[in-house]
Amino acid sequence: MQLTYVLELLKPTKRKQNIFLNNIAKVVKNRQTIADKLKAGETKLSSADFKEINLPSAVKNQNIKEVKALYKLFLKSDSDKDNIEFKDNQPICYNNQNYKVDGHIISIPLYTSRCQRFAFPVKQTERFKKLQQYIESGCKLGKASLFYKRGKWYFAVTIKIADKENTNSNVMEVDIELKQLAVGSVKTPQGKEINRQFHNGNQAGFIRKKYRLLRRNLGQSKKVKAIEKINNKEQRWMTDLNHKISRQLINLAVQEQVGTIIMENLENIRNTLLKVLIEQIETFIAGLSINCNNLLSIKLN
Repeated sequence: MQLTYVLELLKPTKRKQNIFLNNIAKVVKNRQTIADKLKAGETKLSSADFKEINLPSAVKNQNIKEVKALYKLFLKSDSDKDNIEFKDNQPICYNNQNYKVDGHIISIPLYTSRCQRFAFPVKQTERFKKLQQYIESGCKLGKASLFYKRGKWYFAVTIKIADKENTNSNVMEVDIELKQLAVGSVKTPQGKEINRQFHNGNQAGFIRKKYRLLRRNLGQSKKVKAIEKINNKEQRWMTDLNHKISRQLINLAVQEQVGTIIMENLENIRNTLLKVLIEQIETFIAGLSINCNNLLSIKLN
């Protein structure tokens, strides 16, 4: 199993920040060049193929590995775009042999006028202390990346830990319903329910309707730029909600000592829900018709 710990750097000097930003700009250029070569059919790539880009060889080789994985996903996605496009905030990635964690000091290779190693301190938070405990217990380090977000610099470290065998016997079933986004039911091996958790979908439905109406009004007003400005905002909100729900379900499973989680089969869920809705509407209309006929008969008699 892999865990990723995101560590915040103590504010680097302006000189170091400029070096970070210059290397990030080169990483973006390097990744785009790799994607162009992959599109042209060149698959056997190495750092020697990008001598014109001033980056450490370790970073170039890691970029090749990352972009190849992304390019495979891009081909499977059947996108309308000609090729992958990389934004300006790409992380600088390293494999586990090219960075060092020594106490609260992390050192990585960067390029200035030549390739050299830089060291910088990280904040000693609870998250950092947990990472140190794993390192001291002999866990292997994985990939790491340096990135910038909202005015702060972060260093994300992946660590590989051994999976723990679960001996808990309780079972949790997770169902998807029409009025509830998710329902988690915890049962004993004998089938007795000991806890249940509901996640209502009212707020999600409100957000869906809100943005649907907003897009319609903006479209009627021909405000294309405004529509582009709110692009993906709804989807990001929904993704955040799903993360929160999944975390609450996992916390429930840990609290109730669950050994197995059974998920509902969500294949073709949209069509299934549509059929259920149509059946419910037809049943409701049929019920109204029968009730109306009965009332008419009573009144006629």
